[in-house]
Parts: sequence; C-alpha cells; structure tokens
Amino acid sequence: MKDRDAVLATLEEYAVAYCAKDLKRLMAIFVGGEHISLIGTGADELCSGREAVASVFERNFRDATATQFEWQWTNIAIHGEVLSEELGLSGAGVLRSFCP
Repeated sequence: MKDRDAVLATLEEYAVAYCAKDLKRLMAIFVGGEHISLIGTGADELCSGREAVASVFERNFRDATATQFEWQWTNIAIHGEVLSEELGLSGAGVLRSFCP
C-alpha cells in the first residue's frame, strides 16, 4: 500500500469510527501515549492529551447527527518524513493538518 493510500485508509477508518460513535475505535487511530492534539471547528475544540481529546469526542457524539463523512477533495503531499494534507469535508469547510 502506498503512503497516500494509507493516509486515505486512515481517514476512512476515522470517519467510520466517528459516525459509529465508537470512542475506543476512534482513539485507537491516534498514536499511543498522551501526546495527541485535536483542532476542531468549535471554539472549545482545541485541546491536547488523550483524556481531553476523548472528552471532546464524547461530547460531539452526544450532539452529532452525522451518519457519514463525505470527503469532497483531498490534497496529500508526502515529502520524506513530513505529511501535509488538506481535506474538503462536506458541509464543514476545510481540514488542514501537517504531521511530522
């Protein structure tokens, strides 16, 4: 599997876990340990640490009505050890992340 395919497969796994409101499955997508961060669309959705990230997802699960994610477009660039991605998510603007 190419790196780009692995990124897209991970995004799909994220979408499936999120829409299923499966916190354990969703959190398993992130790296182990406490050094994870979340940048969401809400003012209170900027946090770091496993417990804080899980708390945001739990709240979102209570409020969310989404049954699927639809990626409108993707722009994934991999340069050595650095990944840059931009995703167009239906109805939610653009998600951008840069991961070393």
